[in-house]
Amino acid sequence: MSLRVKLTLYLVFIHLVFAGLAIVLLLDERGWLLALEAFFVVSLFIGVRLIHHFWVPLDLIRTGAELIGERDFTSKFVEVGQPEMDQLIRIYNRMIEQLRQERTRLHEQHYFVDKIQAASPSGVVTFDFDGKISMVNPSAERLLAVSGGEVVGEELQKIPSGFAQALALLEVGDSQVVAVQGRRVRCQRLQFLDQGFQRSFILMEELTEELRQSEKAAYEKVIRLLSHEVNNSVGSVNSLLHSCLNYKGQLRQADQQDYETALQVAINRIDHLNAFMGSFADTVR
Repeated sequence: MSLRVKLTLYLVFIHLVFAGLAIVLLLDERGWLLALEAFFVVSLFIGVRLIHHFWVPLDLIRTGAELIGERDFTSKFVEVGQPEMDQLIRIYNRMIEQLRQERTRLHEQHYFVDKIQAASPSGVVTFDFDGKISMVNPSAERLLAVSGGEVVGEELQKIPSGFAQALALLEVGDSQVVAVQGRRVRCQRLQFLDQGFQRSFILMEELTEELRQSEKAAYEKVIRLLSHEVNNSVGSVNSLLHSCLNYKGQLRQADQQDYETALQVAINRIDHLNAFMGSFADTVR
């Protein structure tokens, strides 16, 4: 039985008791008896109405609590013209509007973060409060060679791969480069706050492409320097060797053939070196 019903029954009982006493005491006074009975009826009616008006704010609070419990932040109350009630209604409507805006903002932020994680080239593995996997983005699925639906709710160390085992050994704040399938991946374990409690996640950044681009740029620089130096030297030496061929006529007949052969061998080696450097530069490019 609710408190409202109890108060109403108590009010009716009190009025009936006093009405019965009035009948006993004023049975001979018909006029006073009728007047007193009319007063009791009016008093009972006013009392019931006051109980009803007293319970309206409590009904409003209960209805508002039910709406909040159901996470319904779109329903609002209309002012009824009573100052006390209208002030309570305005406070509730303002609170509901703030909750609705906050929920909308959080949904938009979560949607934005989900889109970034889905498009990010970096792998992200998020853990729940119990240390089990709660989310794996596509890049992390590729690096771990698993499907997100298969590992959500599982512990990282239970994934049958050496890469997952290496990740499971990371402590919060650690950063380590791990080799996986011929690639180098920088992995670090970090923390964030969720509902006032710490949760962790692992961020994986593949370094193979960056290293390849860096090595390629270094090779190109070295080849440019080598090509420049070798070409300058080869051009000068080759020119001198061809000039030396013009002096074979000044030698004895017996030495001319050996002299020409020696110079030609040197010229051929210089040409081979020049061709090798050109091919090597083309390969690097």
